Amino acid sequence: KTKSKKVIPNMSNEMRKFVSIFKSADPILGMIHLAPGGNIPRVEKALREITIMEENGVDAVIVENYHGDVHHVEEVLKALTKRKNKAVIGLNILPNEYEIAFPMARKYGVKFIQLDYVSGRYSEEWYGKEYISEIDADHYMSYRKEYSEVAVIGGVHPKYYSPVKGSVLENDINEALERVDAVVVTGSGTGMETPLDKIKTFRKILGPEKPLVIGAGVDLSNAEVQLKIGNGAIVGSYFKDGETSGKLISERVSAFMTVVDLIKKLKY
Repeated sequence: KTKSKKVIPNMSNEMRKFVSIFKSADPILGMIHLAPGGNIPRVEKALREITIMEENGVDAVIVENYHGDVHHVEEVLKALTKRKNKAVIGLNILPNEYEIAFPMARKYGVKFIQLDYVSGRYSEEWYGKEYISEIDADHYMSYRKEYSEVAVIGGVHPKYYSPVKGSVLENDINEALERVDAVVVTGSGTGMETPLDKIKTFRKILGPEKPLVIGAGVDLSNAEVQLKIGNGAIVGSYFKDGETSGKLISERVSAFMTVVDLIKKLKY
């Protein structure tokens, strides 16, 4: 597969850095959910998935503890240090555990981490009581400074989080820009299409020079429209017929990446 590494005319410094991180304009980031695979050990399944994605031109992979724990993520990263990786390696420690992710990224030479959110305040209700989630900006930025070699992609008003009443999306996005290398936009859930209007709103606020990654729900039916606006996408459950714990379908990865290559040629 041919990756789009060409210099884009009038590219901003932010976009140049983004392209240098992923070695591609509009990169596709494959999600590794770490579900066990029947008789196949969890780590072996993850490595098989990464190999299939690499063979079909997926630009980067994110190893995530969605169906596992931090120990499983570390096992996979350790195994990846023993092979020649074609894809750029990233990780995501849920729920938003940057204090674990940054040191782990450095230890295993991981290029970037993903965070569900990097700005905004979110409301959760447990047993009738409201709890507020928000990132400690000063603490987070101290990690960002200490681990400056590790890139960050992070969400604003992401799936599974409800912004508190009175939240202003533009303010939260502008705060995020000071904290990440690319902003991630999602819909309401894993595998669910990110609404086109939401993508357009994020793009309008960010402007054309800031990287925007579509974090959920990109598939063959909407890739052309959404990638014209965004700068790449995270794709996971679509490669497994909608099941995060399912088997990766090589033919689906191949068909999707063939279309993405055509989209990139038309875009650039």
